[in-house]
Amino acid sequence: MGKKLSSNNKKRRKPRREPRRNIKRLPREHWKFKNGHVNKKILARRNAKLSGNLKAQKKNEKDEEEIKYIETENKLFINKDYYDVKETDKDILNWDKEDEQKFGNNDTSNDLFDKMNTVNKKIINQKVVDAYKLVGEVLRTYTSGKLPKAFNILSSTEDWEDLVNITEPYNWTPQAMYEAVVQFSSGEVLMTYTFYEKYLVPAIRSDIKKNKKLNIHYYNCLKRALFKPSAFFKGIILPMSKTLSAKEASIIGSILRKCSIPNNHASAAIVKLTQICKNDKKGISVGALFFMRLLLVKKYAFPNEVKDNLVNFFLSYYDFDKDKLPVLWHQAFLCFVQHYKLDLTAVQKTKLKELNNKVGHHIISAEISKELSFDRQNQNQDNNKSNKGKMQID
Repeated sequence: MGKKLSSNNKKRRKPRREPRRNIKRLPREHWKFKNGHVNKKILARRNAKLSGNLKAQKKNEKDEEEIKYIETENKLFINKDYYDVKETDKDILNWDKEDEQKFGNNDTSNDLFDKMNTVNKKIINQKVVDAYKLVGEVLRTYTSGKLPKAFNILSSTEDWEDLVNITEPYNWTPQAMYEAVVQFSSGEVLMTYTFYEKYLVPAIRSDIKKNKKLNIHYYNCLKRALFKPSAFFKGIILPMSKTLSAKEASIIGSILRKCSIPNNHASAAIVKLTQICKNDKKGISVGALFFMRLLLVKKYAFPNEVKDNLVNFFLSYYDFDKDKLPVLWHQAFLCFVQHYKLDLTAVQKTKLKELNNKVGHHIISAEISKELSFDRQNQNQDNNKSNKGKMQID
């Protein structure tokens, strides 16, 4: 038999709750925790509403400050000191002799005009100059790792050229130059090609002269520069094509052979290179011809305007001295005829044949004449005859 539970061990039932009365609850704003503090969520909502109004007030204050700043700058143009005083103006303004002594004669006013015309350079704060000098010292010995924040901001500043000059870019390591190219290649076209032309190209040329070869980091800089093709051609190819050495041509030519370039940028580059060849004082630019031949070998589908421009370019040397033409000109002519002979009209072919007969090379001119005399119909007939002679195996 089980033991009887004593009165103390009996389970006590919970008392029934009283039914809830209809009590008027306070709004949420008056809810409080047990310790008496106001709910943090409610405070956050209130602060958000207030912050929206504060932002609007700050915007209005900024606009007012800008207006005041513009007005103070425009006072220079309102000031009488900056105007040339004439006799007719004196009568209109009713100036006295005392005023003339204050503002001076015509000579002093002309000096003031000269000062206004001369563009004053922006004065950079001395703290900024000191900071970028320290950045320059870091970039002299940089190999890998993090760079200073001041260097990473360069491409987003207005006076980036002045700041770069403070760091002395001709003393940068190739690794630092690569990091700079990565940064500037993602910016605007004008900024990127000015950086390439002023800082990257001189560094590459000096490295080739010293070591008779190009550092791998500078080579990677050129590859990275192709991420923005328009800046690559404007800042690197076109300036270097005017004065190009054989070593520089072999190195940069390897990049143009390996890397892919968009069709529209390649066609624009060829048009610019033809203009450089025509405008060269020496008669013809060998560097421009070298880059032109490399782009023609890549077999781009150029528009008809570019093809007509190339035909006119070659025909412009009809009266040129045969002995002065370099071999690169004949090679470029041969590449053009080989890849675009089917797109030429009959009139263009006859003119090019006359050019080849007059200004021809003793080896290359025979191949050019063979390509110009090519006919698609005759080739199709020859192919059909050869196919009939073959054995058909069932």
